[in-house]
Amino acid sequence: MSELYTGVREVLSVRPDIIDTLYKEKCLELSLEDRQFDKRLRFPAQNEYIHLQSLETNQSAVARVRGDRLVLVNTKDTCITNVKPRNLRQHMVMDTLLDDSIKIVVITGRCGTGKTLLVLGAALYKMEQKVY
Repeated sequence: MSELYTGVREVLSVRPDIIDTLYKEKCLELSLEDRQFDKRLRFPAQNEYIHLQSLETNQSAVARVRGDRLVLVNTKDTCITNVKPRNLRQHMVMDTLLDDSIKIVVITGRCGTGKTLLVLGAALYKMEQKVY
């Protein structure tokens, strides 16, 4: 059986200036030149998460592919209806659940990883915002 698609790519050895630009401008165009900073980023899927890391400066950033851009994901101070993501993957799940442009979300994982809690927190938040 082949490996299950996780929706996340780890991209190591990114130049620090790319991460700086992503934080400064909140997005990064994915032109052909930009994709050459790592071969694994040549054909990203829509809504795929990219975890960029610079081994030189120990910087990192998480972005999501939207169109032909990488959009920075807020991984700090995300608390929805008293449900707070506890790790990077949970931040990605919460970001996906709160995006109204994504109609179907599939979450897999071992027991006790917070899948149900995150979904219920996002659902309560959407009900409070009257978005359903």
